[in-house]
Order: sequence, then structure tokens, then C-alpha cells
Amino acid sequence: MKLRPNSRATEDPALARFMRYLMAERNVSPHTLSGYASDLGQLVTSVWGGDAAPPYPWREVSEREARAFVLSFAQDGSTPATMQRKLAAARSFCRFLQREETILDNPFALLRGPRKAKTLPKVLSVGEIERFLACPRRDYDEGTLDEYPFLRDTALFESLYSTGCRISEMTPVVWGEIDFGRGTLVVTVQRIAWSFSVVRPSRRFAVCGKWSSRSIQRWRRKRRRSSFRTGWGRSRPVSSSVG
Repeated sequence: MKLRPNSRATEDPALARFMRYLMAERNVSPHTLSGYASDLGQLVTSVWGGDAAPPYPWREVSEREARAFVLSFAQDGSTPATMQRKLAAARSFCRFLQREETILDNPFALLRGPRKAKTLPKVLSVGEIERFLACPRRDYDEGTLDEYPFLRDTALFESLYSTGCRISEMTPVVWGEIDFGRGTLVVTVQRIAWSFSVVRPSRRFAVCGKWSSRSIQRWRRKRRRSSFRTGWGRSRPVSSSVG
């Protein structure tokens, strides 16, 4: 059974001061303020009941009651994100009461909510990918993109799609590490080894598709000057699909 917020909770002097603190000093949105009021109203219901009248003896809230409040959401099937939000609201409120010397210890300080479930990353649909790859051509046809940036953006977009690389991996690519015959290129990522506080480059091969290789070669033939580096890293794409 889900906890219902105590309808008179915000009449509590301590809770009312916390709401004013959130508005005046934290400048929270009305939506966030309403969420805090609901979460703390549920805390009141969990500890003293749904009909309990203020003021509430916050000093008497124990760690056992704090744990029971959090566990009640696990029992009613709430998501880990919801449980984390309820815990964060209660912990923030009790931290406020500590600063006001209303309570001595924060009963929520040592509690940890459940970990958020790991979900698969969202990917673009086929239609979205087609529109993404077509953006340089569309801008060029509309006259908003000159030939050189059109060829450059087309090569970059096709290469990102073909190789699956990040932009940060593609921008440092040099011409000498692109093998058009085999359809591969070498990407380098600077990885920080925290234990030694040094940057260690990591290199790997990426496979270019037919369209990516052709786009890169068309762009290279139109380059304004010969360069060791591809030049992706010196200017951002200007097609309208990149904000």
C-alpha cells in the first residue's frame, strides 16, 4: 500500500521553514518544491500517521524509522530512482534541521538507496540515421553550405556512422593512418591513468565502410592545402544537424 502524504505536514513549523529555505536560498522551481512537500508529507505519515497534527517531534525520529520509511517504497514497487529521490529529500530536510539545531543527528545520513538499474543506451532509428547523413547534402542544395564544408561534413558524418567512433576519437586522425585500400584507420584516445596522474594514449583500428572511404577521398581532393592532419579537429561541423 502506497504512503499518502499527511495533508497537514506543511503546517509544521520546521517543515514550513525548510520550504521557505528552498524557495529563498535554493531557488527551487515550484515543481521541485511540490515534490519535496509530497515526499516529506509521506515521511510524516510513515512515522506518525496520516492524521497526525503538527508540530512533529523531529528529534525523536530514529534510524530504524528512517530505514522503515525507505523500505516502504521498495515494498510498494517504487523504482530505484523514486526511492533515491525520497531518501535525498528526507536527508536534505534533516540536514537543515541539524543546522538549525533542531535535531542532533541525521537519521538518514548513513542510509543508502538502491542502485539505479543499468539500461541499454538509446540508439537512433534507421530514419533518424538517414536524415543525419543527409543533412550536409540538404544544406548544400539549399545554398546554406559551401562545397568545402559540405564535403568535410559528409566525410565526418559518414565516418562516425561507419566506424562507431566518438567525435573525440575522429578529430585527431592523421592522413597517414588512413588505409583506403584496406578500409581502416587508426584512432587514438587519450586515457588518464589516475594512479600515476599521467595521460596514456590508447590506439585501435576502426573499419571504414565503402561510403565513408569514398567521402574522405572526395574531401581530400578538394582540400585547400596539403596537411599532415585531416583537419577535423580544427573546426566543428557546420551542418544544421550538429548543434
